[in-house]
Amino acid sequence: MFQNKLAKYFLIWFGAMVIILAVTFPEHRPVDFTKPNFRVAQPDLLYFKNLRAYYYFEGEDKASGYKILKFKSFYKDSSNIPSLTFSIFHNWRQDEAYIMTMWMDSVVFNEPLNLQWIGEGENGEISLQEFNSEANFRFAGELYSHLTANHELKHKGVSIFNTPQKKAAIKTLKDYFKLVGKIY
Repeated sequence: MFQNKLAKYFLIWFGAMVIILAVTFPEHRPVDFTKPNFRVAQPDLLYFKNLRAYYYFEGEDKASGYKILKFKSFYKDSSNIPSLTFSIFHNWRQDEAYIMTMWMDSVVFNEPLNLQWIGEGENGEISLQEFNSEANFRFAGELYSHLTANHELKHKGVSIFNTPQKKAAIKTLKDYFKLVGKIY
């Protein structure tokens, strides 16, 4: 008799804990994109190679030996490639990966890249001033936060992404941040 009561109380307690966790657990964990992380762990690399690599064109930078990955969806319609895309540079010798912002399909910019974002009742600007891996990481993190918050992004008053392009940008950034262990 005692064990039945104990099992019953345990099940009630367990059910209450599950309900409390379901109600109070945050839907999205906050991610700190201000601290760059380029290290690629083996489980994340295996996940990427087995499940996500199919969706990317793969090339190689002859000078550095890095693998360059470009999301195929950006290039489905060659007449409608967005001006802003991203490439993942995989430095497989050092187990690191870098995200690079591509403007007009080029990594090299003549001037800083300034984008305006417009949300519900708020707006602001994000900027890529420096052209190194840390600055690109922070810029991509901030851009990912705005894209997932469904903010509209503009450059000089012109919208950057249509809906499929926006989804492709989110997928590319999400794949990269999973690859370096920032999101799960």
